[in-house]
Amino acid sequence: YSSPCTYVYKDASQGTLEYKIVRTATNGSVSEEGSYYLDVASTSQTGDTLGPKVTVFHSPQNPKAGQTVSIQALVNDISGIERVELYANGEIIKTCPQQVKISQCQASISNLVVGQGTYYAYAVDIYGNETTSPTLTYTVAVS
Repeated sequence: YSSPCTYVYKDASQGTLEYKIVRTATNGSVSEEGSYYLDVASTSQTGDTLGPKVTVFHSPQNPKAGQTVSIQALVNDISGIERVELYANGEIIKTCPQQVKISQCQASISNLVVGQGTYYAYAVDIYGNETTSPTLTYTVAVS
């Protein structure tokens, strides 16, 4: 017999998993040791505990009254992104559902008025880890 032996069972569902140990000797004889049971309590990945990386910016850099400003978030996550939400002046303006590791989410705000506006992005990966970007400001000047 040769040992140790390792087996990784992928895509296990919650519940009880039955397995058997079967040994084959070098002479070809086979012995079975009966059934063993493993309780699977969770199927979530334990390795990814970090939220996505989020970068936000706006364009044009110096918008004028009456123009449109574009708010963009660039997001990446090693496990995959579930969704990205863009907020402007405290209100959600767009949700971008994703199933990729690198994502871009973009929204526009039209008919700007003189003053300041704020924006930020919120992202969640496929394991529920969250990141909220810093809140940034744009200033709308007289046209």
